[in-house]
Parts: sequence; C-alpha cells; structure tokens
Amino acid sequence: MEGIITEFDIKDMHIFVPRQKLRNILLKGLEAHVKWGKYVEKYEVKSDNEVEVRLSGEKETKKYNCVIDCEGIFSAMRMSLLQKNDLYYSGAVMLNGIVENVCLEEDRSHVFAGDKMTRLFIKPFCKGKIMW
Repeated sequence: MEGIITEFDIKDMHIFVPRQKLRNILLKGLEAHVKWGKYVEKYEVKSDNEVEVRLSGEKETKKYNCVIDCEGIFSAMRMSLLQKNDLYYSGAVMLNGIVENVCLEEDRSHVFAGDKMTRLFIKPFCKGKIMW
C-alpha cells in the first residue's frame, strides 16, 4: 500500500484512497477472473460454495464459488437476493471535497446550516487538509 496514504497524524481517522488505486489493490491476482462490462442475467445458488451464473452475452451458465456484484444499489441481483424492494430515494444529495485548510484554526468539525434542506459539514481530514 506504499504511496497511497499521505502524511497524517495518528489521531486522524480519515484516509483517502483514490478509487483507481483501491481497485488495483483489490484486483491484484484476480485480473483473469474479473468480467468487465457484464451483468448477471441468471443465477442459482447450488450450495454454500457454488453459484451457477449466466452473464450477459453468454449462452451457457458457469459455476463459480464467489460472485461479486458491482452494479450498484439498484442492481437486479441485489434485489433478487434481498427478495424485497425497501430502497427509496430520500431526495438527499451529497457532494464531497478535500481542500487545503486555510481557514479553520481549530482541529474540530463544523456544521453550517443553510435552509431546512442544506447543510455544510467541514471536518479535519489529514494534516493541513479538510473535508467538506
């Protein structure tokens, strides 16, 4: 993990790992087994360590001992596994950023309230930086 974690104080709990670097760490040694740009058309759990899967664009099913679905919160496979659809959109939108700390002298979080639907959270991220 060399080169991923920037300089930080031991009290800092937030570590920024760029998505591409995290993907490369998780992918290491598995490159030949990952199916990019595919989705699960059909699956059947055969036992505790075997799943039969048919991927998009493929005619036959294949057996796997592990399937990781990365389609997101509204994935068809996730909905099928949960067998319920209790997800809903709350209307909240979240934007994040990390910037140099040039304005906050204190080492604590701040909340700035706008109208009833808007808030800005600012908290220490690592030495010399804040997350908003």
